[in-house]
Amino acid sequence: MNDSNAELEQQQFRATNARVIATLGYEREIERLKTAITGWIARCSNEMRDALDWQFDSDSKYFRPSTVFACYRAVYGDPIPDRIIHTALVIEIFHNVSLIVDDILDKSEYRRAKQTLHTRFGELKALMVSGYMTAEGFRLVADDPPLVVLFSELMSRLGVAECMQWRLRQQPLGVEDWR
Repeated sequence: MNDSNAELEQQQFRATNARVIATLGYEREIERLKTAITGWIARCSNEMRDALDWQFDSDSKYFRPSTVFACYRAVYGDPIPDRIIHTALVIEIFHNVSLIVDDILDKSEYRRAKQTLHTRFGELKALMVSGYMTAEGFRLVADDPPLVVLFSELMSRLGVAECMQWRLRQQPLGVEDWR
């Protein structure tokens, strides 16, 4: 991907993403989430910080946090409280773990017109960072046992789904599989 195409793609993505977030009315909440992400990274190990900065400095769509915000507003009709921003932070952390692993498995060199973590820092560091992020996500919800259980189930399902996807890639699908 040449630099001018990548820059144009990033600009288009940012503009579209900003319009979607504005239409949903979550600009303030997304800014609070970005502040939470930046604060979390600042408290992380120095050994991991460069890679975390790289991973989270991409143009996220914030689809998952926006969905959480929409559900909260639909049920309660109230402004989004700090605890929901905190939960959205953990969701973004776990989502990024899945992106790192998926990029390694797919051998993707770019995501959103930017080098993937393993392309930039090496596969070993990317794997170590994803493990660190998983531990951090659980640490951040350790005082909320129902969230620990929920995120444990989700991460387990994610692992199973990735294994199934990988296994199915190795087996060509026949006509019977499509009926």
